[in-house]
Amino acid sequence: MANKWRTTVTEANAVFSKYSVNPVESVSDVLIREWTGIDRSVLQTLIATLRTTISVVDPLADNLKYDGAWSVISVEESKETAGNLSGSATIVQSLNLLRTSISDSHWKKESYSDDPVSPTSKMLVRVVYGINRANSQSILNTLNSAETVVDPYADGIVYPGTWRIAKNESQPISDGSMAGSDMITQTLGKYYTTIADSQWVKESYRNDTQNPFAKILVRAVYGIDRSYTNTLINSFGSTFVGSPYADGIVYSGNYRIIKVEARPINDGSLNGSDVIIQTLGEGYFSTLSSSNLIIAKKTYGTEDQNENAWMYYETPTITETSRWVSISAGSIANLFPYTTNVFFSTGVLAGYSTPIILENWYEKEEDGSYSMYRTLFARSTTGKTVKYRDLQYAGMILTNAIVPPMEDDATIYMSGFRKADETIYADAKFSIAGDTYRVLQTVAASGGNVTVSVSPKVTLSTETACDTLDGSAQQVYFESLT
Repeated sequence: MANKWRTTVTEANAVFSKYSVNPVESVSDVLIREWTGIDRSVLQTLIATLRTTISVVDPLADNLKYDGAWSVISVEESKETAGNLSGSATIVQSLNLLRTSISDSHWKKESYSDDPVSPTSKMLVRVVYGINRANSQSILNTLNSAETVVDPYADGIVYPGTWRIAKNESQPISDGSMAGSDMITQTLGKYYTTIADSQWVKESYRNDTQNPFAKILVRAVYGIDRSYTNTLINSFGSTFVGSPYADGIVYSGNYRIIKVEARPINDGSLNGSDVIIQTLGEGYFSTLSSSNLIIAKKTYGTEDQNENAWMYYETPTITETSRWVSISAGSIANLFPYTTNVFFSTGVLAGYSTPIILENWYEKEEDGSYSMYRTLFARSTTGKTVKYRDLQYAGMILTNAIVPPMEDDATIYMSGFRKADETIYADAKFSIAGDTYRVLQTVAASGGNVTVSVSPKVTLSTETACDTLDGSAQQVYFESLT
């Protein structure tokens, strides 16, 4: 007698049982179909074969095609004990429709919590299950092409605002009702459109390099919506902040706003947003005192007093520029000019004159405060020294007092060159008592003394000037030194 029960299962003999939504994910479709009249002797073999199948494309039920790729949720059995199918078995297969695209209603909430990078910001993690693996990369590429999401959904709830896309990732589902499909997880961070005290984080807190008696607080807010950056920066219209916050800690006192700036964030979980950085300085001063005094510059130099072209007197000098910082706008005019307390920062300098004010001025700083400047000057009263310049023909050059030049002499004797072997070059010009002469031939001095041939010959006026009653010599002036 022929076996009346089926020993194989095919798409053509699949029977429709149910079409509904997935109870695990209510926005996904579920198809349940059966194969009835199965010979019990081959039941486990057929079930084992069906269970090796992860997904089915365009499955049939009652010869009606259900388009798409469907994951196999489960394969179950039941044994018939009554009716026409008594003695046979039934195989029940549950299929879940795989997604080829994503809409707002598909997203499920995984978590909603504080941002670990910026604790005052929020992170929303949402996921879509049952993605057809053939479409997974394409969907991921589309998600990655955007930097932000406006009013994202999760579990049918809208999360208002502009959110940055921190990360998109795809993972395979290898078990459960959606085995064989992928899941796509999206991590979103909320951009800020306003700033509250609790959002500021501390970047640094240090001494003010321009005023060691005051502090500088640098604080920042990360994850600023770029379309609101300029508005938020412009909102800092005040010149100071009272008791600012950073990391939830209050810094007591009035801090002047030194600088407010915005920088783009182009990587990491805050990619696509801005960070606003505010630099604050502690307080203002209304007086000029050691509390806000900085010695901006102190210089040791010399002051030269010329005796002649080759000899001078060198006197040591001291200049000191003081700067008083962080002066309030309402006080600076009353403090200027600063003509009292005229002394150096180190007090009285021994061996130096009483200091005088060379210059006194004030300037407005970027933070709205003012700085007062004053430069003091003093010269040494004890340290003057004689100095010489190494110039050609330097020295106290004199005519011969014993045998002075005479009219019509073709040579003139000179002494007193600082350089003992000085070379006196042809065509060099010099004068004696107002008469000018030119050297005819190059000649070298010996012991600072030399006799030179001259043109014109010695004049009567030169002779008269040099023939003194007291026997003193006349000075020779080389033109190169005048």
